[in-house]
This record gives sequence, structure tokens and C-alpha cells, in this order.
Amino acid sequence: MKQQPGGLNPLESENPLQPQIQNCETCLALLQSITPHRYAQWVIEDSANHDYRVYASVVPGGEQGYTTAHRTGIIGQVFRLEQAILAPDVSKHPLYDPFDSSIQWELCFPLFRAGRMVAAINLEGAGALEVCQEGWDRIGNAVHETTGCMVPPASSAAGCDCLVHTRRIAIRPGDSNCGRADVVGLARTLARDGESTLLVGPFPEFLRKRAPNMEQAQMQGLSVSYCYVGVEPKLDLLDTGGLMPDPCADVMGWWRTSNGRYGFVVVDLLGAEQAVSSRP
Repeated sequence: MKQQPGGLNPLESENPLQPQIQNCETCLALLQSITPHRYAQWVIEDSANHDYRVYASVVPGGEQGYTTAHRTGIIGQVFRLEQAILAPDVSKHPLYDPFDSSIQWELCFPLFRAGRMVAAINLEGAGALEVCQEGWDRIGNAVHETTGCMVPPASSAAGCDCLVHTRRIAIRPGDSNCGRADVVGLARTLARDGESTLLVGPFPEFLRKRAPNMEQAQMQGLSVSYCYVGVEPKLDLLDTGGLMPDPCADVMGWWRTSNGRYGFVVVDLLGAEQAVSSRP
């Protein structure tokens, strides 16, 4: 769930529906008295590059926070589904991305203003966590009173219900007359129709050095979760570099990591073969 360590993101949000940062900080502090936690983050989708940026946070003394959340963890799934996810035991949750060994539960839920999702609050803590209807109502009231945002009427079920059915479209040489522009166009059409979509292949023009591609991550000993970036709303990119992203091979576990998180995965094997053949 975590990507870049660091403190509070100093940039103010450009979204006019986003509450002032002071109100967000007040909200997180109030939630501490309702649902005691070790970490809390108010996360927004950056309007410029679609990163999941930490806008305000609570971090224990002596610990590091992070400025950008991994797209493959619980926070990313909340943004894609626009529904809350409760992981009462993170060791058994399919989306949890380990960050602090003391963490035993995670609760993340979307926030809405004027009918639009504007942010997510993510809470992590130790011990047991049970969120009853009364507790959920207290959380919703605290959020609304401090920021004007609304939370969903009830928390989502825990466990694997947060995973989605993923449909894979792999375009290979000879399969069609498609070019790489057509592959990108297909991915964008799916995303703009409201489907959470992942584009897979060598696309440095979209990556723009914001994260390592899969080839670079493999050389640096990083997991594939460091390689996912946003392109536009509902559309993410997994840049493969010179690696072949055939789902049957599942290099670096990329398909296992992507499956269940996106409605569609569009795999460009045309560009992958061109990238490999062009390497010295």
C-alpha cells in the first residue's frame, strides 16, 4: 500500500470540492478518539498525474509516513471501487501491502462531496477492530462535521469481496491489424466508459520516469507493486520495459498482482516484442 516514504504532502489540492487541509487534519485527530489507530491518511487523487497523494496524515512518533500510496493495495482498490474496505486481519487480506509489522487491521473508506468521490481516509492500527453500525455512524458524523464530506452508509464486508472479476485482453502480433495506438485507444475507451483498466506494455511516454518500469524494478530488487502509475481517471499503467508481459509466464508476479484489482487488463504484446528486439 505504500510507495514513497516521507511526511505530509505540502501541496494544496486543486479540486474545489476538497476541504481545506486544516479541516482534514482536524478530522483525522477526531477519528483517533472514535477508532484508535497508529496511522491515518487523507488521500486524494492528484489531478495532474493521478497519483494517490497523502494530503494530511497522522504518523506515530519516531516512524516514517509516506507521500504516495501503492495503486495495488487497499487504498487503490477503494479509489477504483468507490466503496469502503475493512481488513480486520491484514495477514489474511489479499490486498494488504505490508508497511509496519505492528499493524493488524486496516480500514479505508471513500469520501464524497456533491456526489463525487474526492478523497479516501485510511486508518491502520493494532489489536482487534470491530466497526458496528453505531461506530460507523460516529465516523460519518465526525467526517461530515469537520469537512462537509459524506461517507458510505455502511462499511463493506471484509475479506475477498473487495476483489473484482478481471477480464484480460492480450493483443499479439498477427492477432489483428491493431497498432500500438489502437491498443492505447482501447484502454482509454474502457476507462472512460467507467471500467477500471490497466494498460500493460512498454509505454515510457506515459510513465515519464515517475516510477521504475518492471525491468528496472527487477534489477533493483523491488516488487512489481512499485511500477503501477496513473494515466487518467480509471486508467493505470504497468510499464514492462524490455520484459515480456505474457500472462502465462507471469514475470515478477504481475498478473497475480493485477488480477482481481482491475475490471480490464489490456496487454500490449506488440510493443513488448518491438522493445525486446530493439535492445542491443
